[in-house]
Amino acid sequence: KPELDIEVINQILERDVSLSYLLLRFINNPTVNKRNEITSLKHAMTFMGQEEVRKFIALLALANMSGDKPTELLTMSLVRAKFCE
Repeated sequence: KPELDIEVINQILERDVSLSYLLLRFINNPTVNKRNEITSLKHAMTFMGQEEVRKFIALLALANMSGDKPTELLTMSLVRAKFCE
């Protein structure tokens, strides 16, 4: 979709503790956010912006698709995707 529905994404993330933890850990990383601590998922997604939220969701989807495949395959896929970007 051209526009992300932050409310729907927020509801999905709130149901999964591990996804919530990953997002908050990523957004509070000093290399990403040096100014203030973000504690809510909605604030994190607003801070990131739509494009970064899309990338984060794509990364999670790709990681879940890898399943029993070697981690090197996932790494190669991400490197190739970054070059194509």
